[in-house]
Amino acid sequence: MGFLSNRARVAAVLAFGSGAAALAHQLIWTRRMVDVLGANADTFANVIGAFFLGLALGAWAAARWQPARAWRAVALAELAVGVLAAGVLLSAHGAPSCSLKFLLQVGLISPPAFAMGLVLPWLFAALRTPNTVGLYAINTLGGVTGVVVTLLWALPAWGTVGAGAAAIGLNLLVAAGAWLLQDQANAPVAVRAPAPVDSRLRWQAFGSGFLVLGIEVVMQRQFLQISINSLFSSGAVLALVLLSLAGAAWLVSAARDRLSVRGVLLAAAFLCAWQPCVLLWLRPGLTILPYELTPLPYVGQLAGIGLLALCPVLLVSGLLFPLLLKAVDPRSVGVLLAWNGLGGWLGAHCTEAWISPQFGIWTSLLVFACGYVLLLWTVPNVRVGFGLVAVAVSLALGAFITPRLPQVSVPRSERLASVAVGREGVVATVTAAPDDWRMLFNNSYTLGGSRAQGNQERQALLPLVLHGQPRRVACLGVATGSTVGGATVFPGIEQIDAIELSPLVLCDAERFFAPFNRDVFRDQRVRFIQEDARWVIAAQAAAYDVVVGDLFLPWRTGEGRLFTREHFQAVQRSLRPGGLYCQWLPMFQLTRPQFEAIARTFRHVFPEAYLIRGDFYADLPILGLVGGPAPDWAATTAACARIRAQSSVTDPLVRHVEGVAMTYIGQLPALPAGPVNTLNNGWLEWNAGHNILGMAQPWFIGTALAQFIQETHRAAQRTMPAELVAAHDAGQYCLTLSIASRVNAPGLPELTAQWSSRLPAALQRDPVADWTCWPVTAKHR
Repeated sequence: MGFLSNRARVAAVLAFGSGAAALAHQLIWTRRMVDVLGANADTFANVIGAFFLGLALGAWAAARWQPARAWRAVALAELAVGVLAAGVLLSAHGAPSCSLKFLLQVGLISPPAFAMGLVLPWLFAALRTPNTVGLYAINTLGGVTGVVVTLLWALPAWGTVGAGAAAIGLNLLVAAGAWLLQDQANAPVAVRAPAPVDSRLRWQAFGSGFLVLGIEVVMQRQFLQISINSLFSSGAVLALVLLSLAGAAWLVSAARDRLSVRGVLLAAAFLCAWQPCVLLWLRPGLTILPYELTPLPYVGQLAGIGLLALCPVLLVSGLLFPLLLKAVDPRSVGVLLAWNGLGGWLGAHCTEAWISPQFGIWTSLLVFACGYVLLLWTVPNVRVGFGLVAVAVSLALGAFITPRLPQVSVPRSERLASVAVGREGVVATVTAAPDDWRMLFNNSYTLGGSRAQGNQERQALLPLVLHGQPRRVACLGVATGSTVGGATVFPGIEQIDAIELSPLVLCDAERFFAPFNRDVFRDQRVRFIQEDARWVIAAQAAAYDVVVGDLFLPWRTGEGRLFTREHFQAVQRSLRPGGLYCQWLPMFQLTRPQFEAIARTFRHVFPEAYLIRGDFYADLPILGLVGGPAPDWAATTAACARIRAQSSVTDPLVRHVEGVAMTYIGQLPALPAGPVNTLNNGWLEWNAGHNILGMAQPWFIGTALAQFIQETHRAAQRTMPAELVAAHDAGQYCLTLSIASRVNAPGLPELTAQWSSRLPAALQRDPVADWTCWPVTAKHR
């Protein structure tokens, strides 16, 4: 009896370790597949699909084959997970054809997931205990630990490959422990065929997986509307989901026979129907958690919302599957796990592809509530009672209320024109006036606005005039389409590839922003590509004269990859001889160490990189890292002359070479030693995700940035043509004037009085120049 007690304890440790490794692998595999195949929505969906498909097939195989030496089988299964997981880590970067993407993901993810699916059924069989639910709870709790440790420590500290190797090491430790237990057990155990599983239990297991995974997908969307869009927020929601499921399994194990399937289904339906109201009661108007909160208060508030708006639904929903495990022979658990895994795969896929886009982030919960009601008909002798009536009333009220709930927080001064939910998130367009429109992503980030048209067009035009004679151009990111529109008016452009990840963004840009993007969607020279820009660029070789990288949010999941060495190398390969790459940086969303890490990484690929500015703002500046040949000012002069003669551009900064000289800062200066951002280490994403909470380090703007620019500007003066030195200085004067105006400096009147003498005469005399969007004072959205 003592041996059995010790063996049960060791089995619990093994179940915990196996669960931790499994969830760590899932996170790491998702990141790896995004690295290899791009960050489009299909990649995320296919990784989850391949993972659950493998789990389901493995559990089904475990139910069909009951090994005589179960502990040894567990050890071999864990060993197989480790060996096969190494294949995912060793997968090479590249750009396979679309037809091979899904096959590659299934081929890499499903085999180790299949081996994972074998473990838990064989563990139950090896332990020969009826308390399968308790072991299932421990395994799920291990998953919670795996998520937390991987996100908060292993990935930031060791990178994708290092964290993956650690998870493989954990698999090997579990395998060694199971092997030792088999040696202690000595003789093989006689194998008896498992009892058949009733079809209604199979459907309930399938429905449980479908609904729980569907709920998780929608709740991830909900929480992205109120939290910082980073991997840490998504990981926190996943941890709360798993913690709820572990708690549900523990409750079933402790409650003996006091819980019924009928009661669980009714309670789950009731809670799903009212969950949207609970979340909006906690965050009225879908207000965002303040970014100014330091990490502990922020996590506390997010966890508090999760405990009230997420955990009750998933805790009750999570009771169903452990109740089913309790109802069958331990040797038949694999059958239920297989059906549950199949349901989880289809639930996640159907919710991302159809349910949430069709019903939104609130009414989707009513759909899941109806799903639990439908499962009631698999319960024998179901009767209409008070519980069913309460659920019916809740569904009726929900059908009236949820379509009217806000899916985006819109100020009173603006009107919601459109909102749509997709796999990538929630995209909305709002308007305050006929000429004032903006596009919003996940309720927290403005992708672009109509009144910023001049600034956005300049982001394309400056690199084009610096090149001189571009013919083929790639724009990485579309948003409102104004940057792409700016490229279309440059004389001589033959083809533009405009690459955008979100189909919803493309739809709204065409529908609402045509007056502000020069109706670019009807320009036959422009080819819009809905895909991850990294993946598209990686498939090109010597294709473009100029590549323009839009502004990207450094802490948002996936976007930090657009600042990696591997991406910069892919862009370099995509350039024609003499080609130029300009990557714009939002300095108002970067700290100095983050900027230096990006610049350091850029210089690894483009040793002669130089800096330009897109404006002269004090608080919201953007800088451009430019890779390619040094500026040819004669070619730029000719390009500006063609713009004045052949295009409708009215921006004085790009109509004259003196204006371009004002935006030129100089060659990228020497940088202190520090990290280089790569796909493996993901340094920028981790650092930005940490820093955004409480702003431990300030943004690299204002006086600090002005001093850095001034030093770079002075070093570049000796390289400027004599006729452009004054214009080059005028750019620095405009930045100084902007900062002085911002802080109301004592010398502001004297600086302002110098305006007409410092601004190049060619700009002042230009009768076509439009000064309404001159980028010095207030920045338009």
